Amino acid sequence: MTIANSDTLAAPPGCVEGLTTRAAPKGEFITIYCVSLGTVNNPPATGVATSDESSTTISPVSVLLNGTSVAASYAGLLPGSVGQFQVKVQIPDSIPAGTR
Repeated sequence: MTIANSDTLAAPPGCVEGLTTRAAPKGEFITIYCVSLGTVNNPPATGVATSDESSTTISPVSVLLNGTSVAASYAGLLPGSVGQFQVKVQIPDSIPAGTR
């Protein structure tokens, strides 16, 4: 699983040697790249990359951030990939401070 915000990894600064990392500030969207989120609406043919964001998860997806459950604004197959998902979440203003 990879968590990204804009062009960096969402993680405490300096925690991954050789990569740019930074905490995700409140209000920012992060994207989580992962696999195995289950069945999707509008599935592409087996082994074929999806071309857009229409292949969304059937089951709702939420993310636990510092003890706060946040509903995903998008959860589905990553366009241009085969079997890789992306989950987009906005860091809420109400989230407790910490290493996001």
